[in-house]
Amino acid sequence: MIIKENVKNINFKWIYIITGTFLMAIAYKSIYDSAGMVTGGISGISIIIRRLSLIAKESWKSGWLPQSGIPIWLTNIMLDIPLFIWAYCKKGIDYIKDTLAADVLLTFFMAVLPADTRVDVSYLKTAIIGGIMAGVGIGMVLRTGGTDLLAGLIVERSRYLSVVVIMNIIDALIIIAGAFAFGIRVTMYAILAIVITTFIAEFIIRWHMKVKSFGDVSED
Repeated sequence: MIIKENVKNINFKWIYIITGTFLMAIAYKSIYDSAGMVTGGISGISIIIRRLSLIAKESWKSGWLPQSGIPIWLTNIMLDIPLFIWAYCKKGIDYIKDTLAADVLLTFFMAVLPADTRVDVSYLKTAIIGGIMAGVGIGMVLRTGGTDLLAGLIVERSRYLSVVVIMNIIDALIIIAGAFAFGIRVTMYAILAIVITTFIAEFIIRWHMKVKSFGDVSED
């Protein structure tokens, strides 16, 4: 009975991870990227780098850069590799295995999903739809135990800052960089998207915790 329950939990865990990363990839690749909406994280850096690579290609007439700029999935995996190596050396495989699986899936989905090539993008619709997609996806992935690697590693060297505070500081710096790359107007809508994402992700995580505690009480 215990073995069956463990197998069931593992199956649900992977369903959450796959579905969550798929929804996150839709938000980042098919919604945020075309609008230049930077909402923080590695994905935000990837969107900035793609825009800068397009500017560099036009300015320098560089032939080695891709026509559509450096893909966000490529930047995502290149920036994550050193973080995973660092986390593995400091914490071991158990600390990174769920996050590694989620990141591989997210990168894969961002590579295969189509980009939105429309020019007349509604920032409000982008913020709302992208915020909902990212919020549901993040909520499903984080409820499996995944966390922000960089913040988790930095917090060990800080006596006064929590993981959440460090994550907010990192994201704020990335959003500021996005404002320089894409302008203040789109950045204001990006902040709206972050608010929506945070609200939905926290709702899903808290709902799961309540359901889990109710199940534990029922078993007792």
